[in-house]
Amino acid sequence: MVNTRRAKYREETKEEAKRIALEQLAELGVEGISVNAIAKRMGVTGPALYRYFKNRDELLNDLVRDAWSDLADQVEGSVARTVGRPHRERVHGFAGAFRAWALDQPHRYLLLFGTPLPGYHAPQDTIALAHRTMSAFLAVLAEGAADHGPVDHSWQAADRAGDRPRRTSDREPIDRSWQAANAAPVDSSQQAPGTPSGETADTAPADPSSHAADRAPDDGLSQAGPAPDDGLSQAGPAPGDRSSQAADRAPLDPSSQDSARVPGDRSVPAADLTFAEQLQAWARSRGERGLHHAVLLTGLRAFTRLHGVLSLEVAGQFGPMGFDPALLYRAEVESLLSD
Repeated sequence: MVNTRRAKYREETKEEAKRIALEQLAELGVEGISVNAIAKRMGVTGPALYRYFKNRDELLNDLVRDAWSDLADQVEGSVARTVGRPHRERVHGFAGAFRAWALDQPHRYLLLFGTPLPGYHAPQDTIALAHRTMSAFLAVLAEGAADHGPVDHSWQAADRAGDRPRRTSDREPIDRSWQAANAAPVDSSQQAPGTPSGETADTAPADPSSHAADRAPDDGLSQAGPAPDDGLSQAGPAPGDRSSQAADRAPLDPSSQDSARVPGDRSVPAADLTFAEQLQAWARSRGERGLHHAVLLTGLRAFTRLHGVLSLEVAGQFGPMGFDPALLYRAEVESLLSD
């Protein structure tokens, strides 16, 4: 009985501390969270509260875990409520639930997706919590892909066309003939303002996890390293063996996610994989199997585009522009559905 009372008191104390921390977060931002200030509000000493949270990072860890879980609960609830309804309605339902959570609790949204707090790194166990939201969306997208028949593979051709041959070992010469296609002078008239010479706006990597790279875990969207060895041969084509290279770049079998080359050797850099293979490696690292890489691509694109609109809306950037951000957000969803 005594242990039960102690456990209950400990849990209640932690919950009160987190509630006050969320108030600080809403008022002052993540930098304003202070364990000592929380202890003062609770009428205890700082050292006493440190028995529950050994430092501020441990308190932040709990806030991050709670936020990811709460967001996932909301979007999963939307997905569950729309089972059996048209695909378009289900996608809008997910997107609407995501936006509603962000606008209802902007301070928690910014905790996950805002400017990283210097020196803070979320623990590894939050990666699975973060992926719950993406996993719910991918399930809806996969259902829609099945309803609409064969998946468009045209983007794979562009991906393979730019794929460079992989080396078989560090001692073997690298075939650099692929560089010739990239050696043509850049048309400066087409260069985006502020882009370094030789680069275009399209060359900048789209990193959807940059919203909280140091503070919140990968939302399920950054390369977390190669997946475990799937038993496939890791040997690459011999230098100059064009037949091997052609076979290496053949379209992946859409009927099986396991047909992709996902190396288990961590020494193989991500740059040596096609984009489709990188997507599959990411999915496997998150426990996602059986999803077509085109579905993964749609999920990635949707996340970056919807997150971009939401982040600007939460920050109040659309206010001076005089239009309803909800309409822009809906237009982005429609654009994703029509692509």
